[in-house]
Amino acid sequence: MHRQRAHRALLALALCLFACSPRSDPAAQLAAANLDFRADYARIREQTTAARSNAQFDALELACGALVARAADRKIALSRLREHRAACGVELALARAEVVLAESTVGHPSDHCFAAAMTLEALAGQSSGDDRLGAGLQNLRKACGL
Repeated sequence: MHRQRAHRALLALALCLFACSPRSDPAAQLAAANLDFRADYARIREQTTAARSNAQFDALELACGALVARAADRKIALSRLREHRAACGVELALARAEVVLAESTVGHPSDHCFAAAMTLEALAGQSSGDDRLGAGLQNLRKACGL
């Protein structure tokens, strides 16, 4: 009798713990990630503005990858975060394209033309309505002879 009561009590406790435990809300996780990574995105944006070499842009892409890895440890998909797409995607790609355009001269395109064009093309396919990507891609193709 006592054993049955103990089993029922344990079962009720287990059900309550399962049913009452807080669920991770994806929207809440993204909002928390936005706050947690805000300083990182500000630093990346600042460094993107100052970057003038492809090595600096490579370092920034690695920093963005490190953010993605940190978020993945917390089971957060940063690709869904608008701030991430802006700082580590569009703004970084457009800044790199500007540097590639500056490096390119008539008849001597930059060695990084193709990679920059591919990045802009991929982002233009994902982002609808951002005219900067299309214009940047068009300028890059013209300067690089693509």
